[in-house]
Amino acid sequence: MSSSSSSFSVRFASPLLPSPAAATSASPKTWRVHATTPTVAPVTTSSAPEVDAERLEPRVEERDGYFVLKEKFRKGINPQEKVKIEKEPMKLFMENGIEDLAKLSMEEIDQAKNTKDDIDVRLKWLGLFHRRKHHYGRFMMRLKPTKWGNNNVIKKYGKDGCADVTTRQNWQIRGVVLPDVAGILKGLAQVGLNKSAE
Repeated sequence: MSSSSSSFSVRFASPLLPSPAAATSASPKTWRVHATTPTVAPVTTSSAPEVDAERLEPRVEERDGYFVLKEKFRKGINPQEKVKIEKEPMKLFMENGIEDLAKLSMEEIDQAKNTKDDIDVRLKWLGLFHRRKHHYGRFMMRLKPTKWGNNNVIKKYGKDGCADVTTRQNWQIRGVVLPDVAGILKGLAQVGLNKSAE
């Protein structure tokens, strides 16, 4: 296919951009425009690369109402993720697992791997952080309240009760012991700060 060019003339009655020189000139301007036929690049058709069927296999499976990573895909995950896969962290909250842990002493908890993992890893999902190095047996509880209430929940714990409001508008209640967690959650629910503990 050969490309051809053609030309045509366009006469404007007034200049496109007014300038002082153009304003004094009374003769119309003539513009010459050349038109060419556009060339189109040829379309290449390529087939999609074949994908290994194993890559398309879902990596998760449903277990006890939760989706977990399948066993064969767990090689490279970090230790904390392995702990969460072994036992669903939300069960501590939804199935009163915190109350069961509160019945044990910290020494009993440290002797059993599963309960030690509950304390050091799984409770973080609920906003409870064990202060093992500096305050053994004490926790910091982080909350994200939707509205501000009173501090009756904190006053109840005397000189050990302390709360900080962080720059991200979280509450951090410090010095919490495990047997008090269920009561704190219920107290927060009573003042409208924790709907899921009602």
